[in-house]
Amino acid sequence: KSAQLLRRYAGPLQLRVVTSDFHLARARLLFERAFGEHAALDMIAAPSGLLPDELARALKHESEAIARLAAPEPSTGRPHTA
Repeated sequence: KSAQLLRRYAGPLQLRVVTSDFHLARARLLFERAFGEHAALDMIAAPSGLLPDELARALKHESEAIARLAAPEPSTGRPHTA
């Protein structure tokens, strides 16, 4: 709902999003869905500092989360929104 309010009252936005390096792809997907063409996104990946095995688990989790977001919701047939 916040994204809807911002689109309605603020007009076009320039957003700088800083998130963990492993989370960047999912964050981009969610912000693009929320704002669409109403926002120019500047996505910045902050180094997570995770150990290799922790990073591998985080990347696997993110990949699975993106797949769930891409899958259609059974009730609507549209992609998940969050």
